[in-house]
Amino acid sequence: MCALNDVEMTRIQSEASTTFRAKAWAMVRLSRPHMFVAGALLYAIGVALANAHARTVNMSLALSGLVAVFFGQISGQIANDYWDRRGDDGSKRTLFSGGSGILAKGLLTSGTAFKGAIASCSIAALLAVFITFWFNTGILTLPIILGGTFGGWLYSAEPVRLVSTGLGEAIVSGVVSFFPIMAGFYLQTGTLNFEVLAVCILLAIFLFPVFLSVEFSDQDADRSSGKTNLLVRMGLLITTRLYAGTMLFPYAALTAFVLAGWVARPAFAIFATLPIALLGVQRALELPRSELKDAGFVTLTSMVVFVMTMALMLFSVVAN
Repeated sequence: MCALNDVEMTRIQSEASTTFRAKAWAMVRLSRPHMFVAGALLYAIGVALANAHARTVNMSLALSGLVAVFFGQISGQIANDYWDRRGDDGSKRTLFSGGSGILAKGLLTSGTAFKGAIASCSIAALLAVFITFWFNTGILTLPIILGGTFGGWLYSAEPVRLVSTGLGEAIVSGVVSFFPIMAGFYLQTGTLNFEVLAVCILLAIFLFPVFLSVEFSDQDADRSSGKTNLLVRMGLLITTRLYAGTMLFPYAALTAFVLAGWVARPAFAIFATLPIALLGVQRALELPRSELKDAGFVTLTSMVVFVMTMALMLFSVVAN
């Protein structure tokens, strides 16, 4: 009997260990850490701008700030899944669907996800307070680090739910672009200036069509769940035309910003992404006739253009 009890205890412990690992991995997938590639690049742009401004960078401070921004972004990612879980339940997911799909698959409970979002936000806040006092970075440290987090929360969270206002895509494009760059710059310099603002605005303009493109793959699920984002409000035909315009307008804005002296001349290298943008526009304009056959490809081109744009912007700041 004792031997049987030992075997049974071993089995129970093994199952518990397997369950814990499965839930831990599900939480990692829910937080979508790969999405932080954009956050890290934006933060690096802010640090590079600070180096150009002050000719020095505190690497310990830079790394501490990066970790704080990381947890803030993780909180926003999890929160979006939590608030959008009802719409995701009935969606046919693709590689380019919004969210992680973890809650829709039942791999984690919504309560666990909400606790994860709160925990990540708390870690970001504690790190921001630590950075403020340890490195003496200034009173805007906490608002800047948490600004991006709360902006991400408000995109889907009730009762604000920016995604259903028709302004959510534009507001979140600004939030996602502004706060990591400002964090990277402000933590190093204790100030903000017009050059930083100009870079933030330009990258927000480049980011907007990425959010718009994700809606192509999710339009059926968004309609059935009652979400009233831009695509649901305007319809597929008008949205594809809006997408085409917002994919090409950033290059005109880039030219204006460089000629005005607001952005360094090496930023003209971003024009290397134009052929990819044009390909995405061509496929997007065909979506109404192709029944969204190339929706995923359009999203992919949008993401590639934005990632390359961030990398080239970082190059332009360092090279200037």
